[in-house]
Amino acid sequence: MKGDSLNDQLKEARKHADRGKTKNAVKSLEQFVKHARDPRKVTDAAVRVVLVRDAEALIARLRAPAGG
Repeated sequence: MKGDSLNDQLKEARKHADRGKTKNAVKSLEQFVKHARDPRKVTDAAVRVVLVRDAEALIARLRAPAGG
């Protein structure tokens, strides 16, 4: 299903971010986190932790005020 893979969500987030659509980029990253937390999609627990941590850091950065 299109948009269901982790890679698809990252591509969508990047596309939105490149176009200045921060809210859409955040939504795509939130979907990425949802999928990354699923042990059926990411079987290695350590990898899940890193993927979620890094995606949440990107979300925080995108939500931060400009110049901050």
